[in-house]
Amino acid sequence: MKTRRAIQWPTCGLILGATALWACGPGFPNWLLDGTEETLLRSPRLVFKRELEMINILPPSTFRAIVTTNTHPVESAQADLADLDRALRRSGLSDLERVRIVGGYEGERNRLEQLRSQVEDWREWQANGQVQRAAQWVHPVVPDGLPAEFAGYFLGAIEFTSGRTNEARHQWEQVLALPAPERPFRSTWAAYMLGKIDVDGDTPAAITRFRSVRDLARAGFSDSLGLAASSLGWEARAALRNQDFTRAIDLYLEQASAGDPDPTSLRTVAAEAMQQDDATLIWYAGYPAARRVITAALLASHEDHPYSVEHTEWVRNRKRRWLAALGGAGVREPEAADRFALLAYQAGEFEQAAGWLGLASPESLAALWLKAKLRMREGDLDAAATLLAQATRRLSALEQHPAQRPRQLLEGLQLSGDSGPQRLPGELGVLRLQRREYSEALDLLLRAGYHADAAFVADRVLTLAELRAYVDRNWPAADEEHTQAGEASSDTPRLAGVRSDIRHWLACRLTRADRFPEARAYLPPSLRDSFDELVEHLGAADDQSLRADARANAFWRAARITRYQGIKLFGTALEPDWQMWDGRFESGGPSIASRSNSPEASRLHPTPEESERTRVSAPDPDRRFHYRHRAANLAWKAAKLMPDQSDETARVLCEAGGWIKARDPEAADAFYKALVIRCGHTELGTAADRKRWFPRLDEAGRLAEPMPPPVVSTYSGAWPSD
Repeated sequence: MKTRRAIQWPTCGLILGATALWACGPGFPNWLLDGTEETLLRSPRLVFKRELEMINILPPSTFRAIVTTNTHPVESAQADLADLDRALRRSGLSDLERVRIVGGYEGERNRLEQLRSQVEDWREWQANGQVQRAAQWVHPVVPDGLPAEFAGYFLGAIEFTSGRTNEARHQWEQVLALPAPERPFRSTWAAYMLGKIDVDGDTPAAITRFRSVRDLARAGFSDSLGLAASSLGWEARAALRNQDFTRAIDLYLEQASAGDPDPTSLRTVAAEAMQQDDATLIWYAGYPAARRVITAALLASHEDHPYSVEHTEWVRNRKRRWLAALGGAGVREPEAADRFALLAYQAGEFEQAAGWLGLASPESLAALWLKAKLRMREGDLDAAATLLAQATRRLSALEQHPAQRPRQLLEGLQLSGDSGPQRLPGELGVLRLQRREYSEALDLLLRAGYHADAAFVADRVLTLAELRAYVDRNWPAADEEHTQAGEASSDTPRLAGVRSDIRHWLACRLTRADRFPEARAYLPPSLRDSFDELVEHLGAADDQSLRADARANAFWRAARITRYQGIKLFGTALEPDWQMWDGRFESGGPSIASRSNSPEASRLHPTPEESERTRVSAPDPDRRFHYRHRAANLAWKAAKLMPDQSDETARVLCEAGGWIKARDPEAADAFYKALVIRCGHTELGTAADRKRWFPRLDEAGRLAEPMPPPVVSTYSGAWPSD
């Protein structure tokens, strides 16, 4: 949804783009467990537009901005033609005559748009030093039958588009000179465009014109394009040219109150106000609207620049200047103290931050969050955890009644792209982990949406018994939980996904521990058929009463299921299998290694107990795509039960060796040697011997590449057996 912006026909207030948000990599979630204190000490940043809404400083406006859902020329044309149709209906013309006039006007309007495009191209050529001109200029004309106000306005638009500003001014002044009953539809349009003509020249005249747009709208003249609201922005621009920053702020605020969704102009005003001398800055600090807008703009600015220390210090110095101006103005505003505290924290003025926090409302969640960060800076992680727990409980209570809860600064804060209400319990989860409160840490991280952190704690830190107890207590199967009560699941889509994921992680840990009967109940239903087939084949493979060929077939079938569906049945959520990202990535994310390698001063290194827990819970083998090694081991057992010089035995050895040859050629070498020694007379064995490695197979397991020429072997030793 966008509010109408500057367009030729007529033009609306110019307010530039919106604030960009931080984002991370392609589909990767943010994580907190990187082991560095700076992760938790970093300052949140404000979303400027949200802050303007939350701090309740927008004055009421009697005007409404027109929100567009199409291109500006198209919607401007639609409004223009609709106005003309209404005017003609009022005149009592027949339907046929009305359609003829509107159709003729629409055609000339299209020609005017073509002329505008030609003029723009010509000006671009001139700016680039190119001597070119349009092949044939379009010449729109005023069609017959238009009411006087439409004819006069359209003629002014033709003159304006052609660059004849004075002639356009004359035509639009003529529209406004018509008796009021003869110009109900184009008075606001004409006054608005006259203001546009003067805005960069005769500023007082422009201000008068833009105010007249609003006066006309109040008097009942049609404002089909929302020009009264847009005129607020243009008058603010004129005030800004006169360096009347407080007037500009008031006007832009009213424009925002009228429904304009883009607050960038207010940030521009704040930036220009910060360039004034200290005495002027103190005066602005004493003016409530200016104080709040400038504070919000500074809180929304990036103080950290990854490539420029100078830029970072420049931004922080601006914030320090504003803090000094607040002090010079004697500001004592408890309802905004949490914002001033955040500003001081961003500027690195931690004592000032503590002072403002002492004045802040005890109900402010952002104030509690900042107090916790200050305690962390002092090294008191226990006190920080207590404060974050208090804030999280209050946040949870507020979320139970969203329609009744007061607006909080926390809701407008972001840190690394995460919202304040998400980040606060997430940071508490990190401190809970450090305090060995493992299940509590998992719950906080999981519910806050820190998926990778929660996966690490669930997969590697909790014992299997602890994880199962946590899941059974907090995330029972949705159908079991609600069927007993005779009701449908109340999970939101996000919670349904969380429930499925945590149960799936538990299922994979149980399968890795060979606890198959327990694992099945936690698997997603879509995986249970494959899981049942795997369990059936493993049971047959271990049945000593069966013939060797039956057991070999069972081992091989189990091996293939493990290889091709093992990431879903056995895989670790993060390293080494990266099930969370379907095995496609293998770097980043929480781990003991990454957290242990953080700066020595960090108090967030994994504890010895946590390190031992992750060692015990590691998959066997603890290697990339570990389930492929499990699959290869099952295939090896199958091959041992199969006859030598058999095409089927050769296929099993060749295919299974191929599963691990790229990442573990040493382990794969045993399969290669067995293929050559045990099946050297088969087609695959011969191909492997000549290639000195595994030949490529097609999907059916047959040789998929030409047979290489024989190679005379110089190997004089004996091939090893198993």
